[in-house]
Amino acid sequence: MSLKIFISSNRNEFIEERLFLKDKLMSDPFLSNFIEIFLFEDDAESSSRAPIDIYINQVHNSDIYIGKY
Repeated sequence: MSLKIFISSNRNEFIEERLFLKDKLMSDPFLSNFIEIFLFEDDAESSSRAPIDIYINQVHNSDIYIGKY
């Protein structure tokens, strides 16, 4: 079982921080086996679904939410 982590912020804010956090979490040899990371501002662009639908679905299905509101 893996923990699903949703990382989000305003598209123009914290770009480097989002990518840094994902890179650090996924480069850990132990932790990376137990997590899945979704970066809304990066991963949602490749979908044909409405952004709000993707956002709500990902938040609902995530175990951890890291974001700014």
